[in-house]
Amino acid sequence: MKKIAIIIGIMMMTIAPIAGNLVLGSGLAYADIKAELQEGVKEAGGDDDTMELGDIINRVINVLLFLVGALSVVFIIVAGIYFSISNGNAEQVKRAKNTMTYAVIGLIVSILSYAIVNFVITIF
Repeated sequence: MKKIAIIIGIMMMTIAPIAGNLVLGSGLAYADIKAELQEGVKEAGGDDDTMELGDIINRVINVLLFLVGALSVVFIIVAGIYFSISNGNAEQVKRAKNTMTYAVIGLIVSILSYAIVNFVITIF
């Protein structure tokens, strides 16, 4: 379980700078594309009320955090099943407790991340 947490941490540290460069480095190109898209929508007779980049990022982050939270709940259920079928075997009980501990930590982290992300997005 620790290996999985380390791998996920390394992936997040690797992806974050790349995502930051894509979001921050493409501001001018995004404005040009947005203007062209709005013009095309008007010519087609549609409504030009489009989502902003911040709204899209907010939605993607919220979906990912929901998936992490749902996965944590699934692991809590799996840990309960492990604990129920352990039959007093110390090794299996330890495995169930570790799974439960990491799942609860994951759930807490996802809830706090959701709160922090929404707080930061509403401020900016």
